[in-house]
Amino acid sequence: MRNRAKEFVLGYWRTAVVAVLILVFTMRPEPAKLAHDFFLFKIPHFDKAVHFFMFMLMAMATAHDFVFRKKENVLNVNALLLYAVALPTVYGGVIELIQQYCTVSRTGDWLDLAADFLGAAVYAAFAVAYNRKKNNGK
Repeated sequence: MRNRAKEFVLGYWRTAVVAVLILVFTMRPEPAKLAHDFFLFKIPHFDKAVHFFMFMLMAMATAHDFVFRKKENVLNVNALLLYAVALPTVYGGVIELIQQYCTVSRTGDWLDLAADFLGAAVYAAFAVAYNRKKNNGK
């Protein structure tokens, strides 16, 4: 049993770390006054860009942990779509629901969820394109 737990932790730590960081950043109370003191927060919809890049990072982590770690010669696009797009998007949806219904200082936002999906989808598109280029170059 210990070996399986150790294997799980060593195999999926990237996804776990990124998921926890995203949860912490998206659940913290919104520091409204503090946010206006920084120039980046004056950019309209800056938080959507943050969501995009956070979930692009999560897609990278899940793809590495669940898809690329298997060392197969052929990219399993279905597995990539499941683990690098669907899993982060569902996680983003759960976070938005928690923000809406379980916090008093945050609200859920469909545009945040769209940014989450787009970040994951863009990473998956880059991963597929890179894999095709790599395999055609051999």
